[in-house]
Amino acid sequence: MNKSFLSILSAILAYLTIGCSSGENAAVEALAEPWSAADSASGIHWGSVQGGLRAGIKDRGAGNVSLVLENKSGDSIQVLSHVAAHENHYDWFRLQVKSAANGSQGEFLLLDSRNRSAWVDVKLAPEGQLNHEVDLNSWIFRRINGGKGLVGGRHELWFTYEVRDKGYWNGKLESGKIFVDSDKNGRIGQ
Repeated sequence: MNKSFLSILSAILAYLTIGCSSGENAAVEALAEPWSAADSASGIHWGSVQGGLRAGIKDRGAGNVSLVLENKSGDSIQVLSHVAAHENHYDWFRLQVKSAANGSQGEFLLLDSRNRSAWVDVKLAPEGQLNHEVDLNSWIFRRINGGKGLVGGRHELWFTYEVRDKGYWNGKLESGKIFVDSDKNGRIGQ
């Protein structure tokens, strides 16, 4: 099954599960599509393992990245994947950016305003992976992130994943780092 279909399916299931009332959250078990070993070996920049989980980032080109969580423990791990709303929000993921030119750092949220939503969680089997493909430009230009994009130039990019909710993996992870370039208008990979 393709990832878009699975994302839409999990959003529909989450919407039906919460009874369509504003502000409620419900955990919905989603399907996690594992990466092949060949994909894993080609371009995912991993952070260190903490609590049996690690985070990795992969440049997909044209301003898109994959945010990946991988279970490195011998047991299944329940992780918070995303929030199903009118679009997927990634409340527990934050993009970190550091300018190669002057070292200034920034953080971008991967969430926005919403009226109805549901938490989506995934049970990752040992060696299982969860992958979210993210369009960087669609997030960095949002009002919640200042609406301006990046200063033109080269930037180091990584993400953090932090959960403090009971019943799920808890802690803070940091992915490995990649470099991205932005144009004079602040757009990445154009």
